[in-house]
Amino acid sequence: MMTLNAIINTIITAIRSFLHKCIETLHILYTERDIFEALAIWLGIPRGCGLYYIHHSYYNTVFRPLWKLDRLSFPIRYYSSNKLQHIYEYIDNFKISMFKSSLMKTDDEEGFENIEFNIIDESTSIYNENPNNNSILPMEIWEYIAYHGEINYSIMLSINKSFFYTFAPKVYDTLKLTIVLSPLTKMKLTDESFLKNGSDTIRYKYCDSYSIYERDQESKKFDYEFLDTTIEDQDFFKCNGPQKIARPQPPDPRSMFHKKERYNHPFEIRSLKKIQLFLKNVLQNPNSIMKKYIKEILVDICMFHGFDKLMTMEKSSSVEGSSSEHESLEKLIYQEIKQHERTSVLNVDSDQEESEPIDVAPLDENFDRIRWKDPLRDKGPRFYRFSHNVRTKSDIDTIRDDLHHIFPQNVYFKELLSVYLLSSDKAYSHILRRRLSHYMNPINFQKFNPIKNWSRTVVANCIDKLVTREPDTARYFRMIITGQSCVKITNREFKTKLQVYEFLDDLIKTLTIKSNDYILNNIQSSILILGINDGKPQVPKEFTQNASINTDASDLITLLKLNPELILINRFNDNYR
Repeated sequence: MMTLNAIINTIITAIRSFLHKCIETLHILYTERDIFEALAIWLGIPRGCGLYYIHHSYYNTVFRPLWKLDRLSFPIRYYSSNKLQHIYEYIDNFKISMFKSSLMKTDDEEGFENIEFNIIDESTSIYNENPNNNSILPMEIWEYIAYHGEINYSIMLSINKSFFYTFAPKVYDTLKLTIVLSPLTKMKLTDESFLKNGSDTIRYKYCDSYSIYERDQESKKFDYEFLDTTIEDQDFFKCNGPQKIARPQPPDPRSMFHKKERYNHPFEIRSLKKIQLFLKNVLQNPNSIMKKYIKEILVDICMFHGFDKLMTMEKSSSVEGSSSEHESLEKLIYQEIKQHERTSVLNVDSDQEESEPIDVAPLDENFDRIRWKDPLRDKGPRFYRFSHNVRTKSDIDTIRDDLHHIFPQNVYFKELLSVYLLSSDKAYSHILRRRLSHYMNPINFQKFNPIKNWSRTVVANCIDKLVTREPDTARYFRMIITGQSCVKITNREFKTKLQVYEFLDDLIKTLTIKSNDYILNNIQSSILILGINDGKPQVPKEFTQNASINTDASDLITLLKLNPELILINRFNDNYR
C-alpha cells in the first residue's frame, strides 16, 4: 500500500509532466506552428516524426477500411467498362463500314517511312540546285546551322525531301534497338499482394488502385511483358567524389580489328511498338528508302528472369501453332545461324569461369507478408538508406516518389541495373558497344563485355589501391542504386509465349540470315542478349528485415547476386574485311 509521501510525489510528478507538455506544446505552436508536432508530444511520438506517425495511424485506422470497401467495387467497374468498350467498338466498326474506310491504314500499320514521307511535298526536288527547292540557303549551310545550333536532326527530316536526303544519312547511319522483357511472375506477385492488403505506406496518393486491378485482369491471358524504358543518364562518378575519376581503359581498337572506328551516336529506338514497325516497314520492306541509309544496327535484348526457359521453349509444346521452322531460339542461334558464313556467335554462360555475377539492391521485394503491418522503425531505415544514397540529377522529393512507385506500379527495381549496364552511355558507351560488333574471338568477348566493363569500373573507383587497399562499400552501394534509379519504365505491353517467340525469331533471322535483299545484306548487325535464369522475383522475409537494421550505406547485407548469361550474334556485311 502506497504511503502518503509516495502518493504526493506521484501527483507532483504527474503535474510537472503535464505542465512540461503544456509549455512545450505552446512553444511549438508559437515558434514552429506545427500542430502535428504538438500532438506528437501528447501521443508519445518521437520529435520530428509527428506528421508521419499520425498519417500512418490515420491511414491504417480510417483510410484502409475505406479502401477495402472501395476494392469490392473493382470487379463491377471492370465488367461495366468492358461492356461499354464492346459497344464503342461496335459503333466504330459500323461507322467504318458505312463510310467504306476499311481499307485505310490504322495507326498501328503506319511506320517510320509513312509518317515521314506523308508530310513531304512530292513536288519538292531532292537536289539543292533545282530551282523548285524551297530552301533559300544551300544544304551545306543548313548542316552547319543544325550542327552548331545542336538541333535534333530528326526534326530536319520532315521539312522537305532535300532536308530528308541530307540529314537521313546522319540520323539512320547507326540504329540501336533496346528490348526489355520479363515473364509476369513478379508482376503477378506484386498485384496479388497489393489487391489483397493495399498499399504498404501512407503515400497511398501515388497509386491508382483500380489501374492495378485492371492490369491484373488483363495479364491473366498473357505470359510475358515488354517494357519500354528510358535512361535518365547520370555520371554518378561526379557525385561520388573524388574529383579525379578512374575509368577503365577500353582496348585499343587498332589491335582488335582493322576497321576504322566510328564515333557517331546511334539513333535509339526503345519502344516495342516502334521496333515492330521498323522491322516490318523498313527492314522487311524491299521498297524502303530509309533502309539504304542504314550502315549498322545494334540490338540489345535484356531478359529479367527465366532466360533458359525462353531460349529452350519448344515450338511443338509451349508455342504450338508457330510458323517458325525452328524448335527453339537456342537451336536457331546455335544450330543454324552459327553455321552461316560471315556470322559469329559468342557466349558467356553463367557457369563459366569467365562469368561474373552482378550485385543488385532490392527494395522490399517480399510479398508473403502483410506489408503495412511492418513497424515504422523498420520502414524508415529501408527507404532512408536508398533515397539518401541515389546520386541522380533528381531532387530528393522526386527520388522518394520514384521509390514509392516501385510497389505496386513499376514492379521492377533491382532488375533495372542490367538494363543500365547495356543501355547507359555512361556505363557502357556506344563506342564500346560498337566494338563488340566486330568480335569473332570468344576471348575478346569474355574480356570486354558489359559485365566485365562494370566490374573493372567498380574496381577502379571503389578500391583504395594506394592506402588501405580496402573497398569503399558505401560508394559501391551508391553506384548500384544510382544505376538502377536511372532507368525509367514508360510503358508495358503484355504478350503470350507464341507472340514473344515469333517476334524474337523474326527479328533475329532478319538481321542475321542472308536474304535476297542486297541492301539488307550490306547492313552490319550485332545482337547482344543479356539474360538471367533466376532473377529472384521474391526475396525471403528475413532478407527484408535485415535491410531495416540500419541506414549505413557501407553495410552490403542488402545486396543480391544475379548471374547473367550473354550471347553475342554478329553478322558482317558483304564488304566487311
